[in-house]
Amino acid sequence: MGTDTESGSTTGEISKIPVSSLKMSSFWRRFVSVSCLASIVIAFEAEDFVVRDTLYGRIRGTVKTVLGSKKVERYFSIPYATPPVGELRFENPEKPTTWTGVRNTTVLPPACPQTSSQWDYVYSHRPGFSNSNEDCLYMNLYVPQIAEDDGKMAALVHIHGGSNLVGMGAMLDMDILAAQGEIIVINFNYRLGALGFLSGGKPEFPGNYGLLDQTAALQWVSQNIHFFGGDPNKVTVEGHSAGAADVGYHIVSPLSKGLFRFAIIQSGSPTAPWAFQSNHRKILAKFSEDLGCDSSNDMQKLKQCLKSKKWRDIRDRPYRHKCAPSGMCLSPVIDGFFVEKHADILFKEAELNGEAFMAGITRDEGRFPGMIHRTMLVTPNNVKQFINNDFDLVTSSVVAHEYYPWNDPLDIQATLFAFGDIWGDNDIAAPTFEIATRLAARTDNVYFYSFDYASPSAKFQTVVHGRDLFYLFGCPFSGHPLYNYIEEDREVSKVFMNMWVNFVKTGKPSSTVESDPVYFQQFDSENQAYMKIDAVGRKGAIKTAYKPRARQMAFWNNVLPQIITLQSNRTQTEKEKYGILTWSLAIVSGILFLCVIASATFLIRKHRFYTQAN
Repeated sequence: MGTDTESGSTTGEISKIPVSSLKMSSFWRRFVSVSCLASIVIAFEAEDFVVRDTLYGRIRGTVKTVLGSKKVERYFSIPYATPPVGELRFENPEKPTTWTGVRNTTVLPPACPQTSSQWDYVYSHRPGFSNSNEDCLYMNLYVPQIAEDDGKMAALVHIHGGSNLVGMGAMLDMDILAAQGEIIVINFNYRLGALGFLSGGKPEFPGNYGLLDQTAALQWVSQNIHFFGGDPNKVTVEGHSAGAADVGYHIVSPLSKGLFRFAIIQSGSPTAPWAFQSNHRKILAKFSEDLGCDSSNDMQKLKQCLKSKKWRDIRDRPYRHKCAPSGMCLSPVIDGFFVEKHADILFKEAELNGEAFMAGITRDEGRFPGMIHRTMLVTPNNVKQFINNDFDLVTSSVVAHEYYPWNDPLDIQATLFAFGDIWGDNDIAAPTFEIATRLAARTDNVYFYSFDYASPSAKFQTVVHGRDLFYLFGCPFSGHPLYNYIEEDREVSKVFMNMWVNFVKTGKPSSTVESDPVYFQQFDSENQAYMKIDAVGRKGAIKTAYKPRARQMAFWNNVLPQIITLQSNRTQTEKEKYGILTWSLAIVSGILFLCVIASATFLIRKHRFYTQAN
C-alpha cells in the first residue's frame, strides 16, 4: 500500500473514513498550519531588529528591553579581524574582509580554543556554554537607545580575564550597564593559550598574538564606533585579572597610543608574577617536540609545521616542564614590538597612553571555598609548593610566619583563609596596588577602590576574585542562574555601576548614595586614599578609606623584595667567594702539578744521564 504524504496514514486506512470526516480533518490541518505560520511571524515581529553600518558591511542586531523600559541594541559575533586559521595562525591579526548584504549578528560567537578541563571558568559565568573554534575573533556590542543620539556616547571596552588561557568576552551580558549608564559596552574574544601566546623570541615568531588581537579590537572600535552613536575620543579600556594585566601593557605600548582615553585595571597587573614569561624559548622547544615539529633555530620552518597541526591538538597539548613563577607557561613576552621592555622599566620610562586611570581589588581576592586541601598546614614547604616554586626556604619561611594563624593554629577555616590570602595578596592585590602606585608617581589622575560587599544571601561571606564583575554588569537586575539576588544587591550594583559609568564619561569616578553625590579622592603614594564599596542599612554605600591592606601591601611590595634581594646578593657573594677560593685552589693545584711534572722530568733526565755515564 502507498502512503499519503500529507496525513502520514496509509491509503487503505483513509478509504474507511467518511468523506465528511476527511473534509473536517483537512480543514483543521490547514487551520493548524496557518496558525503555526502566524505564530512564527508574530514571534519575529515581537523581536525587534535593527541594522547598522560598519566599514566592512551592514549588520543586523536585536533590541532588548531591560530595567523596565530601556531599550538596548545587541550585536553579537561582529568580526573585527580575519579568522586566524591556516596560514594566519601564529601571525599578527589582519583586518576583516568586507561582505555584501546584511550580516546577521544575533548569536554569541564561539569562544577561542581552551581545553575541556578549563571550561569551568566560563561555566561559572555562563553555565552550559561550550562552543569553541579557532575562528573566534569576534566582538559583541551593547548600544543603548537614548532620546538624543547625537553621536557622542562614551564607550567601555572590556577585556576578559582567565590567565590568558581561558574565558571569553561574553561570559556575562552587559546590556544592563549600557542601559543604566547610557554608554556603549563592548566585549570580545582574543586568542588564548598556545595559539595566542606561544613565542620563539625572534621576529619570525614573536608571540603576544592575543595582545595584538586586543589592539585590533580597539582599532575596530576607534574606526567604527561612530556608526553606533559613539565617540571615538571617549573610549575607556578596562580589563579584569589577566585582562587587567593586558590593559597595563596597553597603557605603555606604542601600538595602543590614541586608541583609548581612560583605562581601568581590575584585580590584576602586568607586574604580577604570572603576567610575564622569560622562559618562552624552552617552552616552545618542548611544545614543538610534543607535537612532532623540529624546534631548531629555523623559526619559519617550525611555524609552518605548527600551522599544519589541528587546532585541537595544539589546544590539548600538555606543558610538562617548569614554567614562570605561579606555574603559568604562556604569558606576554618582550617582543620588541608590542612589549618593548619589562613592565618594571616601561612604567618608569614609557609614555603613558590615557589621561586617567582607575584600579581596584576585592576584599578577599583569594578566599575561594575549597581551594586548599583541608589538612594542609601553613609551613614553609607547603607555602613554597603552593605559591611560588622559585621561593627559597628562607623566603617561604618568612611568608609562612607572616600568614600563620597564630591565634588558633588548629582552626581549619583560619588556615584556609591564610593560604587564600597568600595567593590573593601575592598574585592580585599587591601587584594591583603597586601598579596604581607606579601610575600615581607619574600622574595625578589615579583612583583606587576596594569592592567589599558580600551579599547577605550568599552561602560564603567572602568577596573573592571576580565577584565584583557580577555587580558591575548588573546581574542583580537581570538575574543569574547560579545566584539569588535580593534588593540590597541591586542597590549596591546600582551604586557600583554609576561609579564606573561616571569614570567612563569623565575620567573621574563618582556615584550617588541616597541622592547624595560621592566623589572619589585621588590616589597618591603618601595618603593612599581609596573608596570602599559596601552596603550600609541595606543601601549601597561608598566611603573614603586610606592605605588598603597596609601591612600586606608593604610586606609583598617592600619587605619581601628586600629579603629576596639580600638573599640573592648573599648567594652571589658566596658564589664569588667560593669562586675566588676555587680559582685559588685551582691555581695552587696547577702550580703544584707543574712542579711535580718538572721534578719528574728532572729525575728522569738525571737517571738517563747516570745510565749513559755508566
